[in-house]
Amino acid sequence: MQRKRSARGDAVSPSDDPIRLLVDHAQDVVFRVQLTPRPRLDYVSPSVQAVTGYSPADWCVRPELALTVVHPGDRRKLQDVLSCRSRRFLLAPFVMRLNRPNGTTVFVE
Repeated sequence: MQRKRSARGDAVSPSDDPIRLLVDHAQDVVFRVQLTPRPRLDYVSPSVQAVTGYSPADWCVRPELALTVVHPGDRRKLQDVLSCRSRRFLLAPFVMRLNRPNGTTVFVE
């Protein structure tokens, strides 16, 4: 694997990558999904804990978590978006409810 290089040509470690630093410290949750050979979460930002109540490790080791935390009334909508069955979801912000482990519900976009 080829390492990234800075503007000066120095090797950049993942912890020095400016994009990674930005994502790791953002309040927004960022997911990176690897689609092939099978879909899987490749990265989840630390802010996921504050928003959902589950740690990044929880999300990575429990792939079913993405569907189980979604409020039952919003699961079909999420499945439609993930399968691209409805293009209307791509035209506007997508809002859904998540159930947190403490029993509260949070709205996410």
